Amino acid sequence: MNDTNIKYVEKNDLCTGCGTCVALCPNEAIKLYINENKGIYIPKINEETCAKCSICINVCPRHEVNFNQLKSEIFKKNPDDYFIGKFLNCYTGNSNDFQIRYNSSSGGLITQLLIFALDEGIIDGVLVTRMKKDKPLEPEPFIARTREEIIDASKSKYCPVPANIALKEILKSGYNEKFAVVGLPCHINGIKKAEAINKKLKKKIVLKIGILCSHTNTFKGTEYLYTKLNIKKEDISKISYRGLGWPGKVAVKLKSGKEKKILLGTPLWKNFHDSCLFAPTYCLLCNDLTAEFSDISFGDAWLPEIISKERNGKSLLISRTKNGEELLNSAVNKGFIELIHIDSNKVIESQQTFLFFKKINIRDRIILRNFFKKNSIPIPNFTTQISFYNKLIAFASLINSYLGSKFMFLLCYVPIGFIKMYISLYYTLMSLSIKKDLIKPDKTKRSFNILILNAHWNNRGDEAAIRAMIDSFTSNMSVQSIKIMFNTDVRTDLQFSGKNSMEILVTFPFFEFKISFFVKFFIDFFLSLISLGHFAFSKKGKDFISAINDSNLVIHAPGGPSIGDIYSGRLNLYEYFYLYKLFLPKLKGKKVYIYAPSMGPFSGKFQNFIRKFILKKMDLIIVRDKISKKYLKDQLNLDSYLALDSAFQNDIPKTYLNQYFEINKILNLIKTQKVVGMTITDLNWHPSYINNTSLKNNIITAIENAIDFVTKKGYYVIILPQLFGLDKEIEKPLIDYIKSKNNKIFVLPQNLDSYAQQSIISNLFCVIGMRYHPNIFAAKMNIPSIAIYYEHKTKAFMKELGRLDLTINIEKINAQIIIDKFLYLEKNYDTIKRQITEKNPHLKEKSKKTTKLIINDLHKSKIDFQKSYN
Repeated sequence: MNDTNIKYVEKNDLCTGCGTCVALCPNEAIKLYINENKGIYIPKINEETCAKCSICINVCPRHEVNFNQLKSEIFKKNPDDYFIGKFLNCYTGNSNDFQIRYNSSSGGLITQLLIFALDEGIIDGVLVTRMKKDKPLEPEPFIARTREEIIDASKSKYCPVPANIALKEILKSGYNEKFAVVGLPCHINGIKKAEAINKKLKKKIVLKIGILCSHTNTFKGTEYLYTKLNIKKEDISKISYRGLGWPGKVAVKLKSGKEKKILLGTPLWKNFHDSCLFAPTYCLLCNDLTAEFSDISFGDAWLPEIISKERNGKSLLISRTKNGEELLNSAVNKGFIELIHIDSNKVIESQQTFLFFKKINIRDRIILRNFFKKNSIPIPNFTTQISFYNKLIAFASLINSYLGSKFMFLLCYVPIGFIKMYISLYYTLMSLSIKKDLIKPDKTKRSFNILILNAHWNNRGDEAAIRAMIDSFTSNMSVQSIKIMFNTDVRTDLQFSGKNSMEILVTFPFFEFKISFFVKFFIDFFLSLISLGHFAFSKKGKDFISAINDSNLVIHAPGGPSIGDIYSGRLNLYEYFYLYKLFLPKLKGKKVYIYAPSMGPFSGKFQNFIRKFILKKMDLIIVRDKISKKYLKDQLNLDSYLALDSAFQNDIPKTYLNQYFEINKILNLIKTQKVVGMTITDLNWHPSYINNTSLKNNIITAIENAIDFVTKKGYYVIILPQLFGLDKEIEKPLIDYIKSKNNKIFVLPQNLDSYAQQSIISNLFCVIGMRYHPNIFAAKMNIPSIAIYYEHKTKAFMKELGRLDLTINIEKINAQIIIDKFLYLEKNYDTIKRQITEKNPHLKEKSKKTTKLIINDLHKSKIDFQKSYN
C-alpha cells in the first residue's frame, strides 16, 4: 500500500468510516458521505486541495500496521492474553445510579465513569455519539461537556458511526483542556495512530474508553428493522438500539407518538445483528473484539450466572492501564460504581463466540477474501489446526455480508422464521468449531514435556508453589510429561494430580558437603559444557542430560531467592550449580523460563558477570516481587516481568481436609474457639543469621511472651510446621520447646500438606508468620497475618497486599512489637479483613500471570501449542 491518500483503502472495501482521516487532514480535503448502495460512510477526497502528505493513510486503522509492535510501544510489553490483549484486571459491575444503569446498554458504567471524570476535573469533555435530532437514523459525534449531554449520548449505536471526525473539535479546544474518547476498536486504533503523528492530540486525550465490538451493522440493517416493523423511514422521530433494562430493547419512536420495540434475543433482532447479514466488509477483516488499545474496555457480561438473573444491567470490563485502573478505584471508593473482580477466563467465556470469530476464524475469512480480491491482506498467524467447520463459518460469514449488501430489499420479504432457521444452523456450525478449535486441545499437536529445575521440597511453601505451578500448566496446556529435578532428597509424598506422568529426579545431595559430590559435579560440569551438552560422567549427570533431551520446555522452579547473594553458599557454589543447570538447556536450544522466584541481591563483579551472561539467555525472567525486579534491573541491568508467588493462583477444594481423620480435635477447636496460627523459626539455619546467637535468643523470648499474651486473652495457638524431611530437625526442637511452655498450644501434624494447611488457615482468626508462605496462605484464604520478615520477599508481598502496617523486621523483634501489632489487628479486624478480601482476586490474577506470559511467548515463538479455555 504505497498510495499517498486513503483512496486505496476505500476502493478495496477496507474503510471503516471511522472519520480519523477527516479530522487529521490539514487541508480539510476529505469529507464523509453515506454510500446508499453499501449503507456505510465513505470518504471523498478533493484532489485539488489534497497535498499528498499521506497523513490520512498513516492514521487509517485499516491501513497496514504491525499491531504487535504498536502494542509493545503503547504498553511497553507484549499482550498478556492472545484473545483479550494486555490487561491489569477484569471485572463485572454497574452504576449505582439506577436510572443511568437501567437506561444504558449494559450496566451504565461508561456513562457513570464519564460523569464522574467530568465532575472530578479529570476531563473537560468527552467525545461521544448521539443520534441526530433532525435525521434520527444518522449518528452525530460531538464533544459532551455536561452530565446531561453525556447521558444523551448513552447506549450503543448499531449503525456506522464516524466518531473520530470530532477529533477536530479536540484539536481546536483550549490549550489545557483534557478529553476522554469513547469508541469501537477501529475508532480507538485510529486515535492511537493519530496520536503518533499529532502530539497535541496525544497530550489532550487522557482517557480512552473502548467498547467491545463483534461488528457493526450497515444502515441497511436499520432499514431492514423498520421495514419488518411496517414503519416508514419518514415517520421515525427517534431510534434507540439498547436500554430499558438488560439485555434491553430496540425502541423506534414515531412522530405520531407511538413506539415499537424489539427485544434483544428475539428472531428479528438475531436476523438484524447476529446473522452478519448487515456486517460491513471491514468488520469481517478485523481481529480486535475487545478494544485492545483502550484504557478500559466495556461490554456485555454474557455469563450464564448473569444472564439467568440480571435484568437491570451488568457490564463486563477490562482494565488495561494505570490511568484506567485509578479511575475505576476512585469511582468505587466514592460509591459511584460497583465492581466485582473476575478471572480473565470469565471474559473469554462470556465472549467466546466472537473471540473465536475475531481471533481464529478470521484467518480463513481473509484467505477466502484474498482469493476473490486482487489486493492481499496479511493473514494472521495462528498455529492451531483449524477444523472443516471453521472453513464453512468463514465462507458463510462472507456470503451473509454479501447477501445483506446486495439483496437487502429481497431479505425484507423473506419470513423471519426462515432466516431464523438459517441463523440457527450458522451458529450450530460456530458452536461445533468453537468446541474443536477454541476449547478442546488439538490432539494432532505435540504435547509438552516439561522439565522443572532447581526445585526444593523441604518446606510447605515450596511444595505449594510447585504444585500450583504444575496445576496451572496442566490446566492451560497439553502436557504429556513432567520431570522435576530436586536439589534435596524428597522425604514426603508428592500430592499431584496426574502423578502417572510425573517423574522425580534428585540431583547430587546438594546440601551435604561430600568430596565425592564435588568431584562428580566438576567432572560433569566440564564434560557437559565441552561436549555442548552431549556427555556426562556420573549417572545423575547423564540423567540430567537425558531429561533435557526429552523436554521441550524447561522451567526454573518458583521459590528462592536461589539466585543471588543470600543462599549462594561457600564460594558461590550453590548458585553456580543453579546457573549451570539453566545454561545447559539453553546450550541445547531449549526454551527456558524463570517461573516467579525471588532473586537477588547481586554483588561481586565476577559473580555478576556470570549471572548476567546466563540470565540474559533466558526466554523470560518472571519474578514474584518488585524488589527482585529492581535488583535485576539496577544490579544486572536485566529486564524482567513482575507477577506474584505461584502458590496464590489456585483454589483449594473445600472438602480437602476430609482425608485427614486424625485432626478432628483441631478442627473442632478452630470451629468453636478463636485460634491464632503461628510459624516460628530461630533462623539457626539461615546463612545470614546462623551465628547470631543474640537474635536467636530474642526470637525465642519474644515468641514465648507473645504467645503468653495471646492465650491469656482467650485465644488458642496452632503451630504450623513448615519444614519436613531431614530439615524438620531444624524446626522441631524449637516447636517442642515452645509447646512445653503453654497448654493452649497445638501443633499441626507433620503429614498435613500445604493444601491442608491452607484449609486450616481459612478458619483461623489470624496468622503470625515468621516464614514467607504462611503469609501467602493467609492472604489467599482472606485471613489477616502479622508478617515477621527476614528477607525482602516477605516485605515485598505485604507491600503488594497493602499491609506494611502488619510487618515486623526480624532484627527489631521483641514481644511488645508483636503484641502492639496484634492489638492493632484486633481493633481494626473487620476493616483489614474486608480490604484483604477485596484485594484477593487481583492478587490471584497476578499470580496466574506467569503461566500466561509463558503461554504467550510460546505462541509468539510459533511453537506447537494449544491453550485450553474452559
